[in-house]
Amino acid sequence: MKLVKDLHGNTAPKLVPELLVVGQATIDDINREEEGLVAERIPGGDSIYSALGASIWPIKTGVVTIVGRDYPYEKMHLATCRPDLTDWAGLMAYDGPSLHARAFYARDGAREFRWDDESLNTVLCPGVEHIPPQWQDVPLVHLAPSGPKQQLELTRYFSGKGALVSLDVEKHFIQYDRQSILDCLQLNPIFIPSIEHLHMLSGVVSDEIDDLWPWISTCGVSLAVIKCGSRGAWVVDVKNKKKWLVGVVPDLSLVDVTGAGDAFCGGFMAGYLFTRDPVLSAAYGAVSASFIVESLGARRPAHFQEYLASERQQQLQQQLPVAGVLP
Repeated sequence: MKLVKDLHGNTAPKLVPELLVVGQATIDDINREEEGLVAERIPGGDSIYSALGASIWPIKTGVVTIVGRDYPYEKMHLATCRPDLTDWAGLMAYDGPSLHARAFYARDGAREFRWDDESLNTVLCPGVEHIPPQWQDVPLVHLAPSGPKQQLELTRYFSGKGALVSLDVEKHFIQYDRQSILDCLQLNPIFIPSIEHLHMLSGVVSDEIDDLWPWISTCGVSLAVIKCGSRGAWVVDVKNKKKWLVGVVPDLSLVDVTGAGDAFCGGFMAGYLFTRDPVLSAAYGAVSASFIVESLGARRPAHFQEYLASERQQQLQQQLPVAGVLP
C-alpha cells in the first residue's frame, strides 16, 4: 500500500506522538428519520473519533489507518481540535473503496449502520507493517476497533517495546474472531470496551459490575474501563479489587452520539499521560465524549474551548466517587 501525502504535503511524520491511535476509518453519511440526510461523505470511524477525543487535550497524536482513494482527505483538518498536535501521516491508501458507513437514526434515538461493502471490515485493518518508523517508540498506543489478529500483533509489538497499550473492540470483530481478542487480553492492555461488547465477550448479560467481575478478573487485564453510556464508566482495578463509577458531564444538548465511546478512549489516554490515575483519566474521557455528543460528525465541535474542557474536567473531578470493593 502506498502512503498518502498528509495535509502538509509530506509523507514523513511532522511530530513524534505521545499517543498513537491505530484502527479503522470510514466515510460516513448520517441520516435522521425526521430530516433525511444531514451529513454526507465526512471522515469517521473509530480511529478518527478516538484521535478527535484525544485532541480535546494538549497531547501530540499520530493516526494510523487504511483508506481508499475516495477518502475525503480535504476534510481531515476538520477532525481535530488541535491541528498542530495531530499528525495524519499514518494514513495509508490502497487502490479500492474506503469503508463507507451509512447511519440511520430513528426518532427514539435508535440507530442502524449499513455498509456499502461490509467485507472491507476485515480487509482495511492496519498492522505493525503500517506503523511509520518514526512512530515505533511511542509511550502510549490506543488500538481502536479493527481486525483482532492485527490488534493482537500490535499489542505484542508495542508492549514488547515498553509502550502502554489500550484496547477497544466492536461487535462485528467479536463475531468474526473472538479468540484473537481473548488472546490479546492475556497480554494485559488497558481494556476499554462498551458494556454491550463486554456482554458479548463474557457471555454474562448483566449491567451489574459485580456480576461481570468473575470474567473481568480472569480475562488477563489489570485495568478495565467499561463504558456504560449515560450511566458513565466503570473503572475496575483488577489487582486491588476496586471499582469506581465515574459519571458523565451533566446537562448536555445531545446532537449525535456517534463516536462518543471512541472519543472517551482518546480522552482517557490523554488523561493517563497527564495523571497516570485511571479514575481521573476516566473524567478526561467523559469530557471528550461530552463535546462529541453535542456536535455532528467527526469534526471539531463548534463550541469547543479549552476553558470549557477544563471547567468540565474540574466539575467531574470534584464529584469522583470513593472506591467500592469487588467480591
